Amino acid sequence: MTTIISENKTLNLVTMNPNVSKDIDDIACQIRAEYVLLIESLGMGKENDLDWWGLEFVSRNTQVSQLFKNCCILIYIRGLDKDFPYSSVLVDNQALSIVLGKYFKDLNVQIVVVSKKIGLIDSTKRALSCTFHLTARYLFSKLCNKKVKRKLINTEMITIVDTFLMEGSFQKEDIFNRYYGDLKNYFTDEKLKSIYYLPNYFGIRNYWSLFRSLETTDNIIIKEHYLKITDYIKAFRFYKRVMKYRYDKPVFFHGYDIRPLLNDEINVNRFSYSAMISILDYLFVKRIKENGIKVKKVIDWFENQVIDHGFNKGFREFYPNVEVSGLQLFPHPDNYLCCYLTEQEHKTKVIPTTIYVMGEGFVKGAKQFCNSIEVKTISSIRHLGVFNQYKYQRKKIFTIVMALPILYQEAAEIIDLLTSALDNLNGPMKVMVKPHPTHNTSRLINVYQQQFRKGFPVGFEFVDGAFNTVVEQASVLISSSSSTCLESIAKGIPTIVVGNNRGLTFLFIPEDIPQTIWRLCYSVEELRTALLHFYNMDEEQINEYISTAEQIRKNYFEEYCQTKVRNAFGFTDSDGKNGEK
Repeated sequence: MTTIISENKTLNLVTMNPNVSKDIDDIACQIRAEYVLLIESLGMGKENDLDWWGLEFVSRNTQVSQLFKNCCILIYIRGLDKDFPYSSVLVDNQALSIVLGKYFKDLNVQIVVVSKKIGLIDSTKRALSCTFHLTARYLFSKLCNKKVKRKLINTEMITIVDTFLMEGSFQKEDIFNRYYGDLKNYFTDEKLKSIYYLPNYFGIRNYWSLFRSLETTDNIIIKEHYLKITDYIKAFRFYKRVMKYRYDKPVFFHGYDIRPLLNDEINVNRFSYSAMISILDYLFVKRIKENGIKVKKVIDWFENQVIDHGFNKGFREFYPNVEVSGLQLFPHPDNYLCCYLTEQEHKTKVIPTTIYVMGEGFVKGAKQFCNSIEVKTISSIRHLGVFNQYKYQRKKIFTIVMALPILYQEAAEIIDLLTSALDNLNGPMKVMVKPHPTHNTSRLINVYQQQFRKGFPVGFEFVDGAFNTVVEQASVLISSSSSTCLESIAKGIPTIVVGNNRGLTFLFIPEDIPQTIWRLCYSVEELRTALLHFYNMDEEQINEYISTAEQIRKNYFEEYCQTKVRNAFGFTDSDGKNGEK
């Protein structure tokens, strides 16, 4: 562990020193198994209550829950010298400050909290937000035509496919291709008629427009057509029921009583929209069963988040003989712990019956904490672009492609880091900025300008279009918590991953891939060094990258195989076009 003492002797755990960030990430790797066991132990006796599975820390969704990160911070603090070298510690969480306050009770160390405790005003805002979204979904869906429901009741057995819709989805020609590719490539037109999409709504504000568009879209199941007003009331009352899980007795982890952290998680999650949707999904399955809907197969886009639990529990309870396939068509980030299933989840049936991963290299990881789950491989239908006829070669102008992560703050920080790293670098360079599909470019620029500089960097060009088309123009890719990192190196393109100085780094690159074709950078200096390394690479290195990419494709990307896709969706080769396999 490397301890760097700043001049004012303040340990900043909000925006961390790069060395501190590295140590926190190292600790996360060391304790992840122990942490998973902790969460399982907390769930003993509560497993059969869907409300328990509505808590973010229970699903181990470390992109939302801060519990794992805070546990890593506590262990980092304990690992410092006994004569604590700082006079103050900066944290972003009141509960964490309480735990640290007890640890430092005999030392003259000040704990400074930069964000206020979740109070009445914040809780009221969350409650009003949940009320608005639930009410809007119910009312606007009822105002629209119910022809989808009437049509579905008389249909033969169907395959239900879980997916997501965002603002602007209906402006695209193929609104569902983002997650599963174009299913028209795999099935006959007749079989496609029995495949129905069941969308979740992400970032929707105009529900009237949403439901009007859904009503004119083929092969859609609108959940709201089946849910009753009492279902919405039950879902909303999660905020009251979940409070029974608050902890009165100490809960110890590495010598710390983490009870304040657990209770803070419950308070924050009290008005969790995701938990309420999870409950609605469970009740939706109950309602379609009551309506006599016959289901052949269920496909879940499966990250094992809160919303997955109600969905899976519903189908496995009300349709016990129907296979639920959980598709993990993405790399498994090391610190994204919800991707790694547990025996408790498997036994409680809040996860699918079978898991499908996009390459043989992911099978072991998927079974890491749940050896009894069945794991199969399927074509990497989201990432078939890695098999394009493409060979990496030196570009006339050194071209940097930035694939931005979903969070605006994190995206702005990467842009600022690269801007600083490019200072004093000589030679012609080009920077292409590929926003996340959910981004609004104007909002991204505003976030950047508010946080860092008055003007957006000159020469940074925003680009649209398919990722594979854009990245093939790159001399090097820069990104952070994104599957694009693994896609890039699978094409032989050097890649730089930016570490997270505000929390845990989500590394989408498996640990067995050598850091020759990629680099992990936490600071401006490290990023500048990595850029210079790839700028000066020779033909021997390029050939090595191409060879490494071939092995990565073999291990982590299943090639195009229609048979495996059809089987995962509950069909056979005879259901495909022209007998293709």
